[in-house]
Amino acid sequence: MHKLTGTPIPMQIVSSDEYLPAPQTGQQREVEARLGELAGTLARKQGVSRRKFFRSAAGVAAAYYVMNQVYGPLFAVSAVQAAMPELAEERSRALGKQAVFDAHTHSCARIRAA
Repeated sequence: MHKLTGTPIPMQIVSSDEYLPAPQTGQQREVEARLGELAGTLARKQGVSRRKFFRSAAGVAAAYYVMNQVYGPLFAVSAVQAAMPELAEERSRALGKQAVFDAHTHSCARIRAA
């Protein structure tokens, strides 16, 4: 869980302690607002707290679904998966054996002797 928003995915670029991240963009704020609204509605319908909803496969599906609404179709997810926890869990289990590579670049500067 992202410590600032309580969502399963950070809603802005986060720092790896190598640099200061850029401020949150308008689109990122929109995703955060829409996701908060959707999560509140779906959590109530599912009879769970927002926190429990976000810790579920349905909560993650909701985050990806909202990002698709704002940024365009990036993720293979549907609103039904966010609304029906059993479908989200089924999809999660089906994809659970995939390998995930976390690749990123570190910035290094060479210091030259004077």
